[in-house]
Amino acid sequence: MMANDGEILKKHPNIGDHSASSLDARWEIVTEEVPKLAKKAAMVAIKEWGQPVSKITHLIFCTNSGATCPGADVQLVASTWPPYHC
Repeated sequence: MMANDGEILKKHPNIGDHSASSLDARWEIVTEEVPKLAKKAAMVAIKEWGQPVSKITHLIFCTNSGATCPGADVQLVASTWPPYHC
């Protein structure tokens, strides 16, 4: 999971300043971190499931964070199952 080790605040100091605009900074963080978090969660779920990745037929992906193109769902598939690059 995404953890704030201080690097995020160093890179985006507006987040710590309540009087500063931070929408762009938060958007940048979400765009980068949501796919990473999704991949970690997917890998844990696949391991717990105990079946080969080749048996996966569907992906259900839901987030209310960010709207990029390609989306975090497409990035997840491309990074987790390389033959399925989009």
